[in-house]
Amino acid sequence: MDALVVADAAPGRYYIAAQPIQAPLPDTQTPEFATRGTLQYTGGVTNSSRADVVAPEMPHEHDTIKSFYFHGNLTGLRHRQRARVPARADERLYVTLGLGSICRHGRKSCKRGDEPKSNQVIANMNNVSFHDATATPILEAHYYRRGGNGVVGTAGLPDHPPSAFNYTDPALIPFGPVEMRLEPTSRATGIGNYDAATDEAKFNLVNPARKNTVLVPNLGWAAIRFVADNPGAWFIHCHFEFHLAMGMVAVFVVEDGSTPNTSLPPPPPGFMEGSP
Repeated sequence: MDALVVADAAPGRYYIAAQPIQAPLPDTQTPEFATRGTLQYTGGVTNSSRADVVAPEMPHEHDTIKSFYFHGNLTGLRHRQRARVPARADERLYVTLGLGSICRHGRKSCKRGDEPKSNQVIANMNNVSFHDATATPILEAHYYRRGGNGVVGTAGLPDHPPSAFNYTDPALIPFGPVEMRLEPTSRATGIGNYDAATDEAKFNLVNPARKNTVLVPNLGWAAIRFVADNPGAWFIHCHFEFHLAMGMVAVFVVEDGSTPNTSLPPPPPGFMEGSP
């Protein structure tokens, strides 16, 4: 994360610190340590200001409300050249992320919780777990239009879940201690289930944060919008690498535009030459 700092404090040295936040038990716990650096003015520092730097008071590692408020209220820099975000979107996808289990070795029934002997945990998006292409790379298949729609060895991502239910019901998601109830933010994330009738009115269409990652609140939702003007095949995924292996990933295929600059270039000369 980048930050702009106004250097108008009294001459001296100052901590720059970051504290990771994680969900409480029974979610997976990892050791969380504060990362610290110091900011020191180059001129005008007196002996009295060279005392030990006092560390700032950091939030508790389970204080998710601070993280929620911080990320939920991020905005973008205001520029005159930037027009307001269009109120209308051409395509809409409603995607739920979930975990489930399947039987190993193709068996029809198995005992849940008996992993890794008989079943394994998988991740899914709208009940579809991603499987990588086994014959032709997705980007190459998209360019040559092999397999009809250019996506080989994968299942299409539905634009909504197959059935509607309370996706964030704590009874369905073991969560441990009851957290402090989080108040809704006026930006584009929220706690509980997404409700288009009420939540879309809160979207920040003036100066939203522009970034390639988004924090989805635990038992909550996040709304993102992007312009599909870069042709090719693009991952949307969780930041944990092992979650990709579990299947929590999808590929957006962006079609070519009307000009060479908006079209997918061909593979480079000699691409995959000599490969089996």
